[in-house]
Amino acid sequence: MGAGRQEVVEQVEISRDWHGRFKGGIVPWNKGKPYPAEFKERMSIIQKRNLKLFNHPNIKKSQFKKGSIPWNKNKKMDKVYKEKISRYTKKAMQNQEIMSKIKKTQFKIGHTPWNKGKEHPFVKGDKNPMKRPEIIKKVSEINKIVIKNLYKEHPEIVQKIKEQTKKAMQRPDIKQKIQKTWYKKGNIPWTKGKPRPIKTIGKIRNTLREFYRNNPEHLKKILTFRRPNKTEEKLTSLFQANFPQEFKFVGDGSLILEGLNPDWVNCNGKKLIIELFGEHWHTKEEEKERISKFAKYGFKTLILWWKDTRDEKLVIEKVRNFIDNID
Repeated sequence: MGAGRQEVVEQVEISRDWHGRFKGGIVPWNKGKPYPAEFKERMSIIQKRNLKLFNHPNIKKSQFKKGSIPWNKNKKMDKVYKEKISRYTKKAMQNQEIMSKIKKTQFKIGHTPWNKGKEHPFVKGDKNPMKRPEIIKKVSEINKIVIKNLYKEHPEIVQKIKEQTKKAMQRPDIKQKIQKTWYKKGNIPWTKGKPRPIKTIGKIRNTLREFYRNNPEHLKKILTFRRPNKTEEKLTSLFQANFPQEFKFVGDGSLILEGLNPDWVNCNGKKLIIELFGEHWHTKEEEKERISKFAKYGFKTLILWWKDTRDEKLVIEKVRNFIDNID
């Protein structure tokens, strides 16, 4: 190697970092120097070759067009290439200069993001694609498929998530963060005063019924820790006072029929069930449906509506007539 070329190489090595990028504050060795004629001719040949290369059909295929399928779709990355990326990444992580740059870009508590309050012109207002109903529907369908396939094809991933969640819940700092997000006294929920649509309530109810019908052990597990509410406690005391040893509270998952958990059942050999319905949560159609479902197993059902429980005499009369009609 000639002395002049050796000098140029040394100057390039000094002015560049290990990635080959120019270091900040260093003046390039060729600043202000004109390109030699030989170099210009060589660059012209390279540029012409590159133009031919970019017109190659394989390059055109890689350009994304709406409706086009990318040439590398469903193709896995080569192992050698993966190892190469991994090796260079590990090497970069050992460089203190790179690590300091990474740390500067990481979000920290108290720092205001540079793009806070700034909206991209292409997603501002109605231009935002996530506000279009067809896009929302498409994303929702894709998410459902992804989650479904994850549970089916990769049970080991689901198991790993469960184990990591259990470990995280044992950490006091994680518990403290979760408790901060819980509902607190004095906070006004965003849904307060907004009635839930009847269609939505029906959809949620039907989905849960189907799930519990197919997984009764899951429902039983959930209801094991359930405690009776004030109205249920009041009625239980009323039944014990007026109909001793007749009805037992089973709303804790002790009895499940067709994915449904009744509130009270007769404990003297009679197939009698008493249900408490709240006007906000149940409908008249559901009353008929509940009676017919329990009837498949030979049970007679009495539905008590919450508004009727304010009159104890009326409740006692209804229950007495219910028992007498069976006898």
